[in-house]
Amino acid sequence: MTKVITTIDVLFVVEPNALLLDLAGPAEAFRIANSHLRSTGELECFRLRFVSAQTSQVSSIGSTFGDLEPLPRIDPTKQTWVVLVGKPTAMYSLSGLSPIDHSVLAWLRQDVAAHIGSGTVRIVTICEGALVAAQAGLFDGLACTTHHEVLGALRTYAPTARVVENRVYVIDGPVASCAGAAAGLDLGLALVAQQCGEAIAAKVAVTLNVYIRRGPNDPEVSPMLRYRNHLSSIVHRVQDAVSSAPEQAWTASTLAELAATSTRHLDRLFVEHTGVLPRLFVQSVRVERARIMLKSGATVTEAATGGGFSSDQQFRRAWHQTFGCAPSQ
Repeated sequence: MTKVITTIDVLFVVEPNALLLDLAGPAEAFRIANSHLRSTGELECFRLRFVSAQTSQVSSIGSTFGDLEPLPRIDPTKQTWVVLVGKPTAMYSLSGLSPIDHSVLAWLRQDVAAHIGSGTVRIVTICEGALVAAQAGLFDGLACTTHHEVLGALRTYAPTARVVENRVYVIDGPVASCAGAAAGLDLGLALVAQQCGEAIAAKVAVTLNVYIRRGPNDPEVSPMLRYRNHLSSIVHRVQDAVSSAPEQAWTASTLAELAATSTRHLDRLFVEHTGVLPRLFVQSVRVERARIMLKSGATVTEAATGGGFSSDQQFRRAWHQTFGCAPSQ
């Protein structure tokens, strides 16, 4: 079905110490989408605007955003997306907000919030930008997410929202939020697909050399990286081996042999340093390998074999334990 292309004012709100990557990811996705639309003779969809409470701001890495537009009055007759990007987490204390931060919050509460639900205004938050939206009351009664390190703060600032953990992004009606800076690109691609069609989104992904487009049900933190925040060289050695070849027959004894210890002691080390038993770590890595294969077009049987499962049934059981649904979903 051909998508109806409507020009959207995309307002990137630039605050002091704004994270450059939070802004650049979705902005480039929208810019490249415009380029591909022009190449097919269609009108551009996104009009990128960069707004702030003052004409220039210094980013988190010290570079300066200049020639910023003042915070505009929202015209409810026009399609408008308000994009809130993150800043270093330590700067989100309500008591430590700068006058500029307070100006942005006042604008969100007084002008933007009045038009949420109008059908023309959407809030898009990248990483900790969700905390700004939450403080402005823009998530009330809606589902949202943010970086895993500040989920607790998001719940505090948005007590009536449904905060979703471990998801790349969440889109709920007029609000769209994502887990981190890299997830901002995933969300940008999803919004391009929603607005301009999957074909344009696919072209944008190819231009950006995105290997796999993550979806809203994908986990924020890959099992390949989860459980790695520890200093045990023995556990890391086992995890490295499993992650590089999950299809191998990793039994309790082969893992213990690799670790040069007993199976019981390896269990203790894993629980102490990761919080899970070795077999559960192996299963999580195998499910992730199979999930990536499924997204690349493999059948359930191919994914089960490639992930190291002994049968389709074993794979389906492990998948359901992880995601609470069938692989086809």
